[in-house]
Amino acid sequence: MIDTHSHMYSHRFDDDRREAVARALDAGVKAMVLPGVNLESVEPMIQLYDEFPEAMYLAPGLHPTDAKENWREELDEIWRRMSERPAVALGETGIDLYWEKETLPRQQEVFLRHLEEGTRRGLPVIIHSREATDASLETIESLAGERPRMVFHSFTGGPEEARRILDRTDAMFGINGVLTFKNAAPLREAVKLIGLDRIMLETDSPYLAPEPNRGKRNESAWVRNVADRLAEIFGTDFAHIDSVTDRNAIDFFGL
Repeated sequence: MIDTHSHMYSHRFDDDRREAVARALDAGVKAMVLPGVNLESVEPMIQLYDEFPEAMYLAPGLHPTDAKENWREELDEIWRRMSERPAVALGETGIDLYWEKETLPRQQEVFLRHLEEGTRRGLPVIIHSREATDASLETIESLAGERPRMVFHSFTGGPEEARRILDRTDAMFGINGVLTFKNAAPLREAVKLIGLDRIMLETDSPYLAPEPNRGKRNESAWVRNVADRLAEIFGTDFAHIDSVTDRNAIDFFGL
């Protein structure tokens, strides 16, 4: 298994980070992609990568809710500080209209900068899109010329929202513990429409822990719960889900 979106560098793991990484590796997680959120996340990301270089992959970026008026200087500094280590993606970036409606124009600028830089570097872009599917798609479509590879991380929408993304992009979808929630029937229908070839596993740890651990601090080891639920939905077994989603992640991130 590959956890394509994990914030295991978060301060919420300060007391047991090594143990949490060990639990993930013991559970069969081969790799964890670490998306950045702001300048403060850079050093913890680097430290975790340096301690477990065989398992960690870096994706430096600026989260939409962390994009302040000085976002250009901060983003340049993030990428500068992380330039000595290999990146497999840029992000997470995108648009969040749940927390930050009034900053939409700025969020679109930041998102577009990541898309342009991803195209220039040949790196995929990890997209955070919360209550912002149309605004995210409009920003993507404003990009002139070539687009980078993209993943809509933590996709939790229903079939209609999935169809809009499928019709207008060739993006992948990051599916996490929300799929296991009792009220996630629309998402379960959406993943059938999306199909396994465009799905990657993720946890978004420490957030969105899957059942039966909902409400607890999430960790990468629990990505297995997401894989098992996908196996139920597609009428297959864990080994098939593991094989297909690993291949998707390896191809997408160039692991």
